[in-house]
Amino acid sequence: SGNPAVSKTIGERLLEFEVDFVDCAVSGGPAGAEEGILTSMIGGADDASERAEPYLNSFSSNVVHVGPTGSGPAVKCVNNAMMATNLWVAAEGVLALKKFGVSPQAALDAINTSSGRSWGSQNRIPGHVLTRKFDYGFHLDLLEKDHRTCLESVVKPTGSCAPILSAMHTNLKIAQSILKN
Repeated sequence: SGNPAVSKTIGERLLEFEVDFVDCAVSGGPAGAEEGILTSMIGGADDASERAEPYLNSFSSNVVHVGPTGSGPAVKCVNNAMMATNLWVAAEGVLALKKFGVSPQAALDAINTSSGRSWGSQNRIPGHVLTRKFDYGFHLDLLEKDHRTCLESVVKPTGSCAPILSAMHTNLKIAQSILKN
């Protein structure tokens, strides 16, 4: 994942040479890449983004122009921060239910057709946690970096209040510390 500020700088520098720049972050993971069903988040001028879209359609099933240069990586890092937070709370909830005596699969069968569902509860927990494979391929260090980018490049410069995202970043740092010991 890129950095929104770096994309803006590159875009501004290239404009000096009359070169259009489009940033493009993708989401969908290794499986989405293999199947050509990624979501592409494009940042850049409208006309440049339109010219880039046919190329992005070769590997993306969903191409969204999200705003000016820097917007692609901004949306991507916020997306990943939200995914981490949703996954974390889903894991906490399912673990509590298991300790309460509820089968994790039965709990997810109910939750995933109810208002508490999330991408993590529908995909990551059943496919990678309950199976004990833990084989998704997106490392904790990358997730922490994306979360930090979200806080430093989107939340802080906009003056937004994001206590849950900040607390989640602390959780990721603790998890990194535990795994390194």
